[in-house]
Amino acid sequence: MTARSVLDLIGNTPLVPLVRMTGRGMGRVYLKLEAFNPSGSLKDRIVRYIVEKAEAEGRLAPHHVIVDASSGNTGIALGMVAALKGYRSRIYMPESKSIERRKIMRAWGTEVVLTSAEDQNSHIWAAEEAAR
Repeated sequence: MTARSVLDLIGNTPLVPLVRMTGRGMGRVYLKLEAFNPSGSLKDRIVRYIVEKAEAEGRLAPHHVIVDASSGNTGIALGMVAALKGYRSRIYMPESKSIERRKIMRAWGTEVVLTSAEDQNSHIWAAEEAAR
């Protein structure tokens, strides 16, 4: 398979039949391997949909920064989609979350802003404030 962009790979994940766990007379069961999305998460689908909907509605322009609160997979997917579409992104996340996730987000060009780990919602409030 050849793709024009990494974005074209989102959602085109394989279906694999689950053969050994189904018995005689049972229906067919398939597994959708969402881990095969470019960032390894089903969050790629959600983020691409949100960004493309905002574009279609005229709510997202090239000079905008996409801001969100995340502790992991959504932030990685957002950084990837934003970078591939030419947007800047900023993710607010608790300082207690893994360094590996931060590195992946930063590799996509995302500005990662760490918030206090003492308050579980500090990253959400910080992102909401920044988006105003």
